[in-house]
Amino acid sequence: MSAKKGQGPFVSFLQLIEIAVAARLRKAEGASFRAVRNAYLNAQEQFGYEYPFAHIRLEAIGHHVVHVMRGEESVDSFQALDEPEQWTLPGLVAVAEMAAELDYEDELASRWWPLGKRSCIVVDPHIVSGRPAIAGRRVTADVIYARLNKAKESVDFIMQDFQLDREQVEAALEYCERLAA
Repeated sequence: MSAKKGQGPFVSFLQLIEIAVAARLRKAEGASFRAVRNAYLNAQEQFGYEYPFAHIRLEAIGHHVVHVMRGEESVDSFQALDEPEQWTLPGLVAVAEMAAELDYEDELASRWWPLGKRSCIVVDPHIVSGRPAIAGRRVTADVIYARLNKAKESVDFIMQDFQLDREQVEAALEYCERLAA
């Protein structure tokens, strides 16, 4: 699919998740580009997934990219994917920030909550072509942002027009402002 003039290339939802996971591992967790790339290639080979970062739950621990595996009685075990022969001990407590933002169906990422699941902003490839939107609604964050900043409509008017509450409008604005930063 070709992009319109002035726009970048289009990516699928699964490609978007892979990019977001890789970026999170690099930026927030401090994993090197080499570690992320090795983890990606090793996960593709080991698990046979076309989109391994969208299939498996990952996080970085000590600058290693690890696969989080749920064990019995909620005990986690971790496998380093950037060095596939290395395993960590079960029972480590770590929260995978990106994994906590994803919903999975049939072991595959199906929805992304880019501001966290407490926010109402969701990226769902089945709703408004995967554009960030208000959960349960077909109102995109960029439309709310444009109506406030370009059309100069008030928050109250936008709330009334879309039948949204203030939290929903503010979440859409927060998401768009984070992108602009």
